[in-house]
Parts: sequence; C-alpha cells; structure tokens
Amino acid sequence: MSCFYGTSSVIRIDERSSMLSIPPLCVEKASKRRQYVSSARKYLPFTAISLEVIRRRPCQHLLITRSLDYTSCASDDGILRLPPKTELKPEMCKNVFGYARDLTKKYGIGPIIGQGSFGVVRECRNYNTGIACAVKSIPKLPKRGAPTPRYLLKIRTEIEIMQQLGYSLDAVNLRNVYEDDEQVHLVMELCQGGPLLERVQRHHYSERYIASLVRSMLRFISQCHAKGIVYRDIKPDNFLFLDPREGSPLKATDFGLSIRHWPEETKLTSRSGTPAYMAPELILQNYDEKCDLWSTGMLAYQLLTGRFPFWRDVRKQSLNDVWSAILSDEIDWQAPELKPLSSEAIDFLTKLLCRDPQSRPSAAEALKHHWLREAGEVDGLRVGGG
Repeated sequence: MSCFYGTSSVIRIDERSSMLSIPPLCVEKASKRRQYVSSARKYLPFTAISLEVIRRRPCQHLLITRSLDYTSCASDDGILRLPPKTELKPEMCKNVFGYARDLTKKYGIGPIIGQGSFGVVRECRNYNTGIACAVKSIPKLPKRGAPTPRYLLKIRTEIEIMQQLGYSLDAVNLRNVYEDDEQVHLVMELCQGGPLLERVQRHHYSERYIASLVRSMLRFISQCHAKGIVYRDIKPDNFLFLDPREGSPLKATDFGLSIRHWPEETKLTSRSGTPAYMAPELILQNYDEKCDLWSTGMLAYQLLTGRFPFWRDVRKQSLNDVWSAILSDEIDWQAPELKPLSSEAIDFLTKLLCRDPQSRPSAAEALKHHWLREAGEVDGLRVGGG
C-alpha cells in the first residue's frame, strides 16, 4: 500500500487525553531487563514515570500524566486561548486561523493520491503557472470526538513548522495554505517517485545507495533540530521520492507530529509517534530531539536488512511486546542479516541504536560518521523493508 504526505493508515500514537495507561512491561522476567532498569536511572531523570514502580509492580497498569505539547501564544485570541481540552461546537471552528479562502480560484483540484486518518491528499494544478502540486486537506473536526483548541493548535503547528523549515532539498516544500469552513488545505510540492520502502523493495540496492538515503534523512533531521523542531515520526511512509528517476531526491513529508523544542528546555513527556520506531526514552515519556536519531537507526537497520532488529514481522507483535523489546531486549549484532554489511555500517547502527540518549550522537554528529562520508563499501547488497 502506498502512502502519501503523512496520510498513512498505519497506527501511530498522538496522545489526546491527560492520562495514559501504560501496558505492563513485566521487566522482572529477565535479568537483562533488570539490568536496563538499573542502568536507565543514570541517564533518564524521570519526572513522568518511575522505573522503580514498574519493578515493584511489573504486571499492573500505571497511569502517567503528560504535558500538553500544543499551546497557544500571546497573540492568539478566540477559541485557541481556551483550555486545551475544551470541547468546541462545530460552528466555532469555521473561522479560526485567518488563512486565505480562495483555493479553488487559484488551483484546479484533481484526483486523490493518498488518504488516511489525518487527511486526504489530492493532486492540484495552479491555474496561472500550470505547475502541478499536492494539496493535503485536514478536517477541522476530528473523526472521533469533539474538536478542541489542542486539536486546532496541532494543525496550526504542522503548518508553522513547515513554514519555519522553509525551502529544503530533503523535505517537501509548503507553497500556500488555505482554509474553508470545514478544512485546512496545505498546497505542497508534488512527489511522484513513490514511497521509500516501495522502491527499495523492488530493486537490488547497494549499501552505498542505502547510505545515501540515510544521509538525506539525517540532513533533514539536522535541519529540524537546528531550528528547534523535533520530528517524532521517522518511518518509511513519511519519505517519498521526488520523481521516478534513479537519482531522485528523497523528501520527508508529514509534520503532523512535529513539535517545537530546544535542547535546553524541559524534557518532552507526550508520547507521539509510530510504536516500532519509538526511542526508549520517548516510550518512557522523558525525551528530547535525540529520539529522532534512534528512529533513524531503526529505519536504517530495516533498509539494510529487510527487518527490524527485534522482530522479523512487527505486525505480529502486541504493542506491549513492541515497547518491552525496545526498552529491554538486546540487539544481536552477530545476527545473520548483518553479516553482509561493512564494519562501518554496523558501527553506525550501534551508535544510533544506543539506549542512552546522552551517548547517542546528534544528527550533525551522525552526518560526520565514516559510513555516510564514504557512502558504504559493499555493492550489490539485497535490501528491502520488512
């Protein structure tokens, strides 16, 4: 199934309530899990969760409070200044953002090219220039439940982050923003080369080529972090090729879970993202921009080997099993799927998939790794997404 511009139907987590039930981790079951619990205290100054509580009560659910990550600013007025979880009436959402309302006067709207839980993407064409674009339409009313100021602020944050990032060789570029009574419309650069994983699965790609793709992802992440943006949803569905050419640029899409945050600020506590790619500290709700590096490591492992380090098919795992493995299972660096890889590739993966976020490199540091500078050494390696 192809996914476009962040409309994938694959489950991802974006917390909506002020309390969250954590599945039982059962960390007492194995000594290696106890060892992780012990070592974790050294680098995760938890405010939202106590690992000691998990150790004492391994098979009970814990209620964890989380902070609100989408907040209004001083210049806002009207419904955006209301308490974040205030339930709004539909008519209150018709005129919220002040974006232009003449989308159909400037663009001819074409067929749907992607859809999912967060919106619909159609091809469109500018009447004046004839340039084809993509338009992502996000409903002002969520599919489930009543609209809230937080939901509307989340939409605005996605737009403002794309505007803040500006033109990028490694991300889809936002052209214009419009709204009507029911939806907000983001007119973006049109990517016609297909999803990342779909192309990788079709071809025999070398380690050198995969390294070039990972380098593009890290350039994008480095740009985000340099501007105080944490992406929080690194996964194959969120990367598209610009065009069908073999040397096409790879573009990051979908800023729906992105958030503004600087390293010196208080740690983030909202659990958002796609479970299989979540960093340990994000699962434990005490994280910063380094979570994006773990996710990039998981995706790099998948592209190089055709599977995840903890599971061959994550779709057969429960959410509890996925998070428990990320928190406590050891990666087998002698696994058969890693044998064809160069030593530089293995070293790169071990650095990004380090559970200690303080020891994990930043995006800028990771870009200096020898494997990316040399773009790998092994040719003809068969790779594909699991």
